[in-house]
Amino acid sequence: MLLPKTLASRCTLTAALVLASAFRLQAAPVSPEDGPVRLGSNENAFGFTPKAEAAVIKAIKMGNYYNRDAVDEMVKLCAAREGVPENFILPTAGSGPVLLMTAAAFSKPGVNVVNCAPGYPQLTGAFTSYGGNIKYVYVNEKGGADFKAMLRAIDENTTIAYVCNPNNPTGVIADPKELQQFIMAVPERVIVFVDEAYLELSDAGIKASTVTPLVKLRKNLIVSHTFSKAFGMAGFRAGYGVAQPELLEKLKKYYQGPPSFIAAIAAQEALKGKRSTWT
Repeated sequence: MLLPKTLASRCTLTAALVLASAFRLQAAPVSPEDGPVRLGSNENAFGFTPKAEAAVIKAIKMGNYYNRDAVDEMVKLCAAREGVPENFILPTAGSGPVLLMTAAAFSKPGVNVVNCAPGYPQLTGAFTSYGGNIKYVYVNEKGGADFKAMLRAIDENTTIAYVCNPNNPTGVIADPKELQQFIMAVPERVIVFVDEAYLELSDAGIKASTVTPLVKLRKNLIVSHTFSKAFGMAGFRAGYGVAQPELLEKLKKYYQGPPSFIAAIAAQEALKGKRSTWT
């Protein structure tokens, strides 16, 4: 698939800037065989906060015990952050399991998922493994999701409309109003999945662009969040999905378990930090 000249220029420039930054940034320690920075993993080179580090070191001494209430406390803090009841939160080992559970719950032969191209493939790849098909909608001239085209692509066999915001790999953030209008326009029989893994890193911040508040209004909306990117905790594996309880019950049939108690403790410390760290 060929890229339009404007988008190709954007991608080339982005790659050049990232490569240039890689030589200037002193990343957190990594294993020698990996080199200084693994660009393809989009890891946070600055790591997590000192308070999270102290909490994790303390928690290691309790590693001989099973998790008690660390995950429950994480859920409370996640719910407070998102402004939803605790039963709207599903804690996971990173946000990836939320994508995979959704694919498993709503894919079967004969149905399809709508996604932009180029776009992030984890959910859609899993969707095809269960027999479903992908309907690609090409990104707009800016490299972002074309919501009008995505809406037109939804048909009677569509079960999921997937949006990664900012889009991965183009890095273009959706206009908040356009994304909200898209969510409200999608038929309620179709799941709208919004992946906000990188949204804290956007110029406007997560508060200006998140669609998580809409889960109270839309029974078909799932929003995923992770501690891997902005919070620098990729190795711990902590994340969560936000949706109405009835929808989460459908995902729980394929639940892979919560984060480890150490990951949950690290996540707690991230959420206890100043609000400015994530807005």
